[in-house]
Amino acid sequence: MDTLPNVSSATGQKRMDEGATGNKGLLHLDLFSGIGGFSLAADTVWPGIEHVFVDNDPFCQKVLKKHWPKSYIHGDIQKLVLDLEAGIDIMELCQDHA
Repeated sequence: MDTLPNVSSATGQKRMDEGATGNKGLLHLDLFSGIGGFSLAADTVWPGIEHVFVDNDPFCQKVLKKHWPKSYIHGDIQKLVLDLEAGIDIMELCQDHA
């Protein structure tokens, strides 16, 4: 199981608490991210915000990787373990039936 903000060693990325993007600003956890619509808006409102995505759809993961290449994308929410001391500033959950 992956524990956020610690990133799986398989990704080769830095731990989130070190700032995978070098950002010392806000940390956004995007659950069921889709193609990142909320994250795009967040980038406009809070330039430099750091995103962690959770989505298991391969197409969506490709789109997220294209637009946020330095962000961590976690595929299985059932194996996600949150470190609540990580300092997550924004957590949002997308749903298909609002």
